[in-house]
Amino acid sequence: MNLSCVQVVLEMKQLEIQYTNNNIAITISCGIPSSDFTKKSMDLEEFVKMSDQALHRAKENGRNRVEMM
Repeated sequence: MNLSCVQVVLEMKQLEIQYTNNNIAITISCGIPSSDFTKKSMDLEEFVKMSDQALHRAKENGRNRVEMM
């Protein structure tokens, strides 16, 4: 899994925004195509579709997640 994506999720989890005396927690879900996508002949449409599927899987499995397809 891409370590930088995980780092972003962890950093965002610790971030709180103060708005009108309320703390707002930030969550982030990421969907990224598998690391071997460069080995395949994949066009932009397939790349976006795979990313979108991974994002939906991350949202289904909970907050603050990174999922790969």
